[in-house]
Amino acid sequence: MAGTGTSIRAADPRPLKTRAAIFASVESLSAQPAADITINAIVRGAGVSRSAFYAQFPDLEALAVAMLVETLEDMGIAHPSPAPATDGTPDVRAAIHRLSSHIAGRRSFYRAALDWRLTSSVDEKIVDAYARQIREVIRLLGDAVPPRLRHDDAVLFIAGGMVTLVTRWLRDSDAEPVADPTMLTERLLGVLPEWLAGDQ
Repeated sequence: MAGTGTSIRAADPRPLKTRAAIFASVESLSAQPAADITINAIVRGAGVSRSAFYAQFPDLEALAVAMLVETLEDMGIAHPSPAPATDGTPDVRAAIHRLSSHIAGRRSFYRAALDWRLTSSVDEKIVDAYARQIREVIRLLGDAVPPRLRHDDAVLFIAGGMVTLVTRWLRDSDAEPVADPTMLTERLLGVLPEWLAGDQ
């Protein structure tokens, strides 16, 4: 404040720029084989130092989790489509397809992540991110949800199953020249309970 001898310091934009550059580098590397996606390759593509990378992420698994969790939060299944249903319920199919397209478009990166030594806490973070989205969908669905459903159990069961299915799809699709997000979308929708997926 002027005249008080103190000032408000603006947030340093450099960490955000570094993070964005790292994410963009991963995007550009996604066409490469999984074995070629390394920290060295990522920092070269991002134009940042290894120390700048480690200031953001302690390792590659942390980067993978950050990308996937941010994606789930930005376009998760709790978010309605641009033209939501007239009753205000979320468009589960559209949201699942957005998520599938994100994963398929970065298949090499996420496939490489499977070869890292992922800890149980990493798996829990991803499941928790899914679970938050599903919990919000249950809230939005209201009376369409079975009355005796234990919500906490349901969201963990569904989220854990989705993570397992995505992981298997990544492994199975590794030999395909092009990963088809439609196939992943259908597989995910196919195992959702009817009250969640509706007639989609």
